[in-house]
Amino acid sequence: MRSIISLVIFVLSVTWVAAAIDTAFAESSYETFASRARKLVQKSMYDNWSKNRKTVDNSYKTDIPREFDARQYFTSCANVIGDVKDQGNCASSWAVAVASTFTDRLCIASNGQFTDNLSAQNLMSCGDGEKMGCDGGSAFKAWELTMNKGIVTGGNFDSNEGCQPYKNRPCDHYGDSS
Repeated sequence: MRSIISLVIFVLSVTWVAAAIDTAFAESSYETFASRARKLVQKSMYDNWSKNRKTVDNSYKTDIPREFDARQYFTSCANVIGDVKDQGNCASSWAVAVASTFTDRLCIASNGQFTDNLSAQNLMSCGDGEKMGCDGGSAFKAWELTMNKGIVTGGNFDSNEGCQPYKNRPCDHYGDSS
């Protein structure tokens, strides 16, 4: 119980605020980009991104809402959009993010008719050599694979939902809650 209270006090004391910086990597070399990303970024991915990046057109002005909650805007998909995944002790954020994003988009595009989870496990297990399962992978390649070849359904760990559920046990983020 004491550790939970300490965690709450710590979270409430943090004063960091998110901010958008349009040009953070605009003129960066591969080495600078990779060191800032804190992981080895495949040079071919950087070169492809660098070659295809687009400049943001700021010539128009529009009012951006102070906050936006997609669950409130797309109410027929609120449960789908609000389903936070736990990748467990596995560096599968690349697959979890792509599968979750496609799931949300399909739900929104179908006006809430499609609500099944798409399988992050499928992306981790299949592909063209750009996937490495729990050792990381390419979100870009996973996105391309999903668009070009498709993806099966699959729920969370131990859910027996869909064709290929997630195989990794969730993390125990907060320790013993007793």
